[in-house]
Amino acid sequence: MIRNRFSVIIPAFNEEAVISRTLNALSVNAQYDQIDVIVVCNGCNDNTASIVRDKFPETKVLELEEASKTGAINKGLSEAADGPVLLLDADVSLDIDAARALIASVDNTDIDAAIGHMRVVIDGASWMVKAFYNIWMLHPYITSGKFAAAIALSSGGRRRIGRLPPVIADDTYLRRIIPTDRVVVLPKVHFYVQAPRNVQSLLRVRARVYRGNRQLAIGPHREHQKESRGLLSIVTRKPGVWIYLPFYIGITAIAKAMSHSRSHVKWQRDCSSRANAIQ
Repeated sequence: MIRNRFSVIIPAFNEEAVISRTLNALSVNAQYDQIDVIVVCNGCNDNTASIVRDKFPETKVLELEEASKTGAINKGLSEAADGPVLLLDADVSLDIDAARALIASVDNTDIDAAIGHMRVVIDGASWMVKAFYNIWMLHPYITSGKFAAAIALSSGGRRRIGRLPPVIADDTYLRRIIPTDRVVVLPKVHFYVQAPRNVQSLLRVRARVYRGNRQLAIGPHREHQKESRGLLSIVTRKPGVWIYLPFYIGITAIAKAMSHSRSHVKWQRDCSSRANAIQ
């Protein structure tokens, strides 16, 4: 049984195309005496804040001048009530039952974090993007639970992470500082994200991932090498996906090369999947 009220923190950077979809999915069947949603707009120059205020008056809106996801998370955590919280990306579809299940798993337990399983929606994406995800979704990091986009933190988990530093890969940072034996994966909890529509957008997203990993100085990448070997082992046993492998390898190689280029964009993300989002 979860406590009467818990907080959901949603960092948002120019999310006017998708924020209603995310909040609608979360609010269906929700009781507002149980959920405290905080949308932290950071560096926005669009209508994200006004859309939330107009359509979801129960939601608290905070606005920061700097475009920084970790800064937005820190602000949300400072404003949230004591107890467990759910960190939710602004472009993620997660229903209230899944949110409650994540919170219940960390409430009054020794668990620091709870996660679910990501489902990537590839409808509308180009065939090369679909080819990439046909391999990527077999990755052990994905099939064993995705430590990203929807993460419940217990009171102990909040104390453990403290204040997030200004890193690119916030999810990877959290994954590294929270011990694996204090993370629970809920097999029946799923959240949905839209794949980039085109290869250019996919490359930008993947380059950001590699740049973020490098910023965290993961050293010899032992953990990632182990997971990569696991993916290779899985693909080897699935001849049906071999046709997609050249596209996965090619996109990965190009994105890694792109990740070394200098960028002044503080929050890089895919815009193609947001272009025709339904409010």
